[in-house]
Amino acid sequence: MKELAELLGKVYFFRGLSPEVLEKIHLVSHEASFQPGEVIFREGSEADRFYIVLSGSVEVWKQKDLLAVHSAGHLFGEMALIDELPRSAT
Repeated sequence: MKELAELLGKVYFFRGLSPEVLEKIHLVSHEASFQPGEVIFREGSEADRFYIVLSGSVEVWKQKDLLAVHSAGHLFGEMALIDELPRSAT
């Protein structure tokens, strides 16, 4: 689990946070695995969390357009939480 706390410190969203704050974030974080091709969330759905890619990659789609591919250390799904709006992409 220490590796996860260290990874949080490398994510741009959390850079500059103290080790104590990173540990608090780590304690409320949950690890999940997804199969290739599995949809994590769909455009228009309600947001209740964001994600950090630990390994592999994640594609972000807006209808039929590929917007981004995120790899290890990148986060996604945060904008709906910040904006308090439904998910803007799949």
